[in-house]
Amino acid sequence: MLKKSIHFVLLLSLLVLTGCGSGNYAVSGKVVFSDDGSPVSTGTVAFEAGSHLFRGLIQPDGTFVMGTQRANDGVPSGKYRVYVLAEKVTSTPTGDKTSEGEEEVLIEVEQLVDEKFTKSSTSGIEIDITGPKKDLEIKVDRYKPGTR
Repeated sequence: MLKKSIHFVLLLSLLVLTGCGSGNYAVSGKVVFSDDGSPVSTGTVAFEAGSHLFRGLIQPDGTFVMGTQRANDGVPSGKYRVYVLAEKVTSTPTGDKTSEGEEEVLIEVEQLVDEKFTKSSTSGIEIDITGPKKDLEIKVDRYKPGTR
């Protein structure tokens, strides 16, 4: 009888420590520009709560799925400040060669979203996750040259 009790206590302890699931909720949505609703086609969405940070990669159609330890594994319940990092990187061969004989490439980085949306402290976007969310829409302003 003692052996069964010990096994029951160990099993119960394991369930309490690990929980009955991951404790994360599936969270997905779309990042769009506020002026015309067109999708932000690249980048990262970040949810921040204190020292906790959760991210989702923005796909070409603007959609994203949030992740914690692994891509797409959701986020725990809580209130989050949200920010978006979105840059378009292009590379163009210059026609010149480096000292090692390799072709030089000009790399250009174009900021896509207004700078205020690139920090959780200034974006003004907050999300309260209390369960699964499948259709979040995050609206951001376009980057305007000369505002940085």
